[in-house]
Amino acid sequence: MQFKKMFQMVITMALLAGATFTAQAQTPVTDPATEASVAQGADLVDVIERIKQAQIKAFAGSWEGVLTPEDGGPPPFRILFTFGADGTVVVSDAGPPTPQNNTTEHGAWERTGDREFTIVYKQFLFNAQGELDGSFKGRVRFKLDEFRKEITGVVKVDIYDPEGHSLIAGTGTIKCTKIQIESLD
Repeated sequence: MQFKKMFQMVITMALLAGATFTAQAQTPVTDPATEASVAQGADLVDVIERIKQAQIKAFAGSWEGVLTPEDGGPPPFRILFTFGADGTVVVSDAGPPTPQNNTTEHGAWERTGDREFTIVYKQFLFNAQGELDGSFKGRVRFKLDEFRKEITGVVKVDIYDPEGHSLIAGTGTIKCTKIQIESLD
C-alpha cells in the first residue's frame, strides 16, 4: 500500500516535472520553487530505488524453512533456498519423492512488488535404476517480513512424466528464516 502511494507520488512529480520543463523551454526565466520541486521528485525516485535495492539485498542469501503441502498431500518437510544476487536460485529439500533420486532444484527469482518476490525452480526425478522418470516444477510467491529475517509464501508444484505431461499438481505454504552467521564459540 505504501509503495503504491509512493509510486503515485513519483508519477505526479514526473508529470509536474514534464510540465515545468515545457514551460522553461518557452520562457528564459527560471523559478527556484519549480527547480526545488523537480529536485524533490528526483530525490523521491532515488529513495524508492534505494528501498528496492535494500529489499533485493535482504532477499539474497540462504534461507531454511518448512514447506507444508495442502490437505491430502505429503507431510510437511524441510527446505533450503539460496537466492543469488543475480536472480538465480538453488533449492534442496527433504520432500517426496525420495530426495536421493532427485537432482538439486535450480531456477530464477525476481522482485515483483514491495517486499514481494516470485521464484520458479525445476528438478529432474529418477527411478531406482537411475533413469529419468520425470521432472518437477515449483513456483513460490514470497513476502519478506518488515525485519527482513523471514519469508512466507504460497507454493504451487507440478510433477511431469518424462514427456512433459502433467501427473500431479498441488499447492501449499512455506515459511523460512534467513540463515545467519554464527560464532564458533
